[in-house]
Amino acid sequence: MELLANGYQVYVVTRNPSKTTNTLENKVKVIEWDNHSPLTSMNQLPEIDVVINLAGESIGNRRWTRSVKQEILESRIRTTEAIVTAINNRAIQPKVLVNASAVGYYGDRQDEKITESEKAGEDFLAQVCRAWENEACKVQSNLTRVVTLRIGVVIESEGALSRMAMP
Repeated sequence: MELLANGYQVYVVTRNPSKTTNTLENKVKVIEWDNHSPLTSMNQLPEIDVVINLAGESIGNRRWTRSVKQEILESRIRTTEAIVTAINNRAIQPKVLVNASAVGYYGDRQDEKITESEKAGEDFLAQVCRAWENEACKVQSNLTRVVTLRIGVVIESEGALSRMAMP
């Protein structure tokens, strides 16, 4: 990992520490979190410079029933809200909060060229992205800059790759 190679200490906060530990170098510190307790309950968090929030239920591994849609939304909002609360309460004081979002923010635009200045779409994923980004922007500290990453399709063994490889 680039961060480790440059001398940074990396902590991964996860609901699944055994799975995470098996996929990361042993120099990464893994902290278990249930995604419901406040982050302030974790005294293992050291002084940190950057928080990178990539949390969220996968959108591609099952049919989008009403309950699955709710889980997709809540998994992102709940985690981001916990991070924002911890920053606003000064439990953690990162200089930067890098918060994931997705290109789904723009809605279905077919082949239309878009830029970051385009309006958000109206479909389900656009609504999720807007809510997720709005939650991250609730960081009230002028000491913490919020950066939003509108990520495209995740090509990884647990992402879209396995489904794309089937045909």
